[in-house]
Amino acid sequence: MDREYFQFYDGDKMGIKTIEDEVIIPAVYDFIEPFSGGLFNVTQAGTHAYFDSNGKIVLPFQNKYESYGNFTEGLARVRINEKWGYIDKTGQEIIKPQFHFAEEFSNDIAIAVSYTHLRAHETRGNL
Repeated sequence: MDREYFQFYDGDKMGIKTIEDEVIIPAVYDFIEPFSGGLFNVTQAGTHAYFDSNGKIVLPFQNKYESYGNFTEGLARVRINEKWGYIDKTGQEIIKPQFHFAEEFSNDIAIAVSYTHLRAHETRGNL
């Protein structure tokens, strides 16, 4: 059975607990997205990191991108210079930021839009 997680606050800082009240990530961070794709997306002082279900850092805090999405099907949306692309769980760019809009992956497909193109990408980066 999968564990269930919920966000909790200690003052103005957020953490993650299990339904059994086990603290997975202590409440010392600015914001933590709900569990997605096997990872938590954690924000602290304008930087982002990804933590696993045991509270260990998988991708360390950084601010290379303007925005970091949740992982779905092994990839997360990232934005730099107003363009969206995708990274894998090692932080490697799988699909270079080039789109004005990009959705999360579902059933191995994500919709990505530029002002001149509408494309559907597979998780492997293929059109």
